[in-house]
Amino acid sequence: MEVQIIKSLEEFVDKANVILNNSILSAYCFGSATYEDFHSGYSDLDFFIITESIISEDDFQKFSLWRDGLKKAKHPYFSVLEGEIISRSAIKNDIESNVIYWGTSKDRLKRKYGTSGFSLRGLINNGYLIYGKDLRNELPYPSNEEMLTQVNSMIETIRKHAQITNEDVHSIDWLFLISQSIYWIKTSDIAGKTNAARWIVDSCDYDWIGTLEKAIEIRKSPTLANIDENKEWLKNLGDVIQCACDTLSVEKNEYISTKQYNFVPMNNEYANEIAYKWKYNGVYSFYDMTADEEDLIEFLNEDSWDGHYFAVLNDKSELIGFYSFYFEEEIMWIGFGLKPELTGRKLGADFVIAGIKFAMEKLNYKKSYIMLAVASFNKRAINLYEKIGFQCVEKYMQKTNGGEFEFIKMKKYI
Repeated sequence: MEVQIIKSLEEFVDKANVILNNSILSAYCFGSATYEDFHSGYSDLDFFIITESIISEDDFQKFSLWRDGLKKAKHPYFSVLEGEIISRSAIKNDIESNVIYWGTSKDRLKRKYGTSGFSLRGLINNGYLIYGKDLRNELPYPSNEEMLTQVNSMIETIRKHAQITNEDVHSIDWLFLISQSIYWIKTSDIAGKTNAARWIVDSCDYDWIGTLEKAIEIRKSPTLANIDENKEWLKNLGDVIQCACDTLSVEKNEYISTKQYNFVPMNNEYANEIAYKWKYNGVYSFYDMTADEEDLIEFLNEDSWDGHYFAVLNDKSELIGFYSFYFEEEIMWIGFGLKPELTGRKLGADFVIAGIKFAMEKLNYKKSYIMLAVASFNKRAINLYEKIGFQCVEKYMQKTNGGEFEFIKMKKYI
């Protein structure tokens, strides 16, 4: 890292430690600066501080006043600081606790730290220890599922908010975020924004490479954004950003089908874990295997597994889901379940698509459509299935879980 950045960060941490009564255990810089990719006028300076004591309201008020003063002084590094301050106990015990968020435009007191996914992997893999003892081994390393969740969220955000751009130089950041995601998908590694973008330019043949090259040039020299020609260019990036997002979606789906999910034959260990240990919250307890005795007996029947039931493992060979495939009049019906802890994290669509692709290849399925059934009350699942191309066919009543419930048959053309 640049010497002046290091000195500024050390000065910042020393002052922060005074405010916190010498409670700081570790302080890190991560992000652009640690990849030699900090560009004045464009980049933020990211930090992460771990303290011995719990953060108090009074601590936050002192930091807020200090931050206001630093912003007014327009220090070249202090004015672009962004990061979080959290206690060690909150990290080790994975509990809610006061967290000071210090941003470039605002600060706030939160109950959970937000450094996750790409940022957290970057901190753990490539962070620079400014002060104290290195405690990165106590930080939870983001799983591939968590990384994929962040990619999915970013795709949704780009679809919603990056259709139109303006003259702001940071309009190009969408392209760098997309580049970082594709770089991770293809290499399983984390890189700085410029390095990831340069790798894309050198290694890939996407339609938007020329635009990315210009974005790299402007990121390195942000004053170029003040030129009238470049202002107009920045205002018309929306279509290219959406094209790059399309590319990311394709690469993500390919990653899912080849790496993210490993389908293996069902066995007693997996079946018993699913049947007796997977418990869903609230109304979704309807899907607990123990909720219906007949379903439980069928699920645990080894004779029904061969070629029809599969456990789904992640890249660490951990059980994260299951799939079942059966046929009625040569039409394939699919059933599946995702581990309770992974539900509600935007993994569902990818999980369903991966299972369909696996079934088509494994079972050599050649018909034009597949079917599934879903309980009518499960609006969350129905919305998901519709988003990936399923259509409602008909409603029917089915006896299960000690009662009679309405279900919907859904069809997807493939």
